[in-house]
Amino acid sequence: MHSEVVRSSDSAGPWYRDITESQWRVLVAAWGVWVNDALDFLAITFVLGDIARTFGVALDTASLLLLATYGVRWIGGLAFGGLSDRIGRKIPLLITLTWFTAGAVATGFFSIRSEMRRQASSLRRQSRMRRSSRSICSSSVRSRES
Repeated sequence: MHSEVVRSSDSAGPWYRDITESQWRVLVAAWGVWVNDALDFLAITFVLGDIARTFGVALDTASLLLLATYGVRWIGGLAFGGLSDRIGRKIPLLITLTWFTAGAVATGFFSIRSEMRRQASSLRRQSRMRRSSRSICSSSVRSRES
């Protein structure tokens, strides 16, 4: 099924003449993924100010978070890339997917928690307003009765 290309030092042509059509497709697909990843990084730098305003965060804090995100990406690539070279690609991929999934679930819980806090504070505020309006109404009724 898999055709292995073995390069010898006495090969007559350049490397790109030795790879098969399916290997070319994989190479082009990997290049496309790499380009889209670079586009993602470039696009987020253009809209970082808008993102910071949307989430109510200072621009320098958003920039620092972006730096931390891409810095951790490099550290993970170095760590899990080295691990992949030693033990194969399957286990490190499963570890990183599990880590990513746990982070996504935690993010969901934190956003739900913050939304619940916001809703609870809104409900408390409404309840205080109702109580204060009732006390104002009842005091005005008492003053009329007297």
